[in-house]
Amino acid sequence: MEKNKFLLVFGLLAFTISLLLGCRYQNNPYKLSSQTLYIENVRNNSLAPQLSSFLNTNLRKEIIKRGYYDLVQNKDSADLLLFLTVDDYIKNTESYSPQDTLLATGFSSSINVYLSLKDKKGDTLIDNKLIKETSSSLRVNVSTSPSSRESIHYLSIGMARKISNTLENYNW
Repeated sequence: MEKNKFLLVFGLLAFTISLLLGCRYQNNPYKLSSQTLYIENVRNNSLAPQLSSFLNTNLRKEIIKRGYYDLVQNKDSADLLLFLTVDDYIKNTESYSPQDTLLATGFSSSINVYLSLKDKKGDTLIDNKLIKETSSSLRVNVSTSPSSRESIHYLSIGMARKISNTLENYNW
């Protein structure tokens, strides 16, 4: 009995020590220096309502989550300036119900975003790079319709990921 108690205490102590010493989470260990990024308001030249606000919000969330850049609210204190222009929102039917071929059950949406990045001196690092994103939405049943905001929201999430990846992986 005494031996089992000793093994239990020793085991818990060893587990606690290994947990405390072995878990050193770092947000981004490959980040050499902190660069600050200012995101200009997204310019929406498409017919997609609210796409610029969704994209702006989701892009900020994605950049904060990835931790590669520090976002700033002042253009003068930023190392990099990001400019985005949304263009060519297209929504097409993707599928039809076998019972009713006039009523579309699925839609495909796509957008194009042109990305430009400048440094604080005004030199252009990325000039109008085209990034494309597509998304699909389906009806649950005949009496419901997919929300137009739903496809735009998912388009903005996917586009935010692509923009964040482009910024992080760009060859300087």
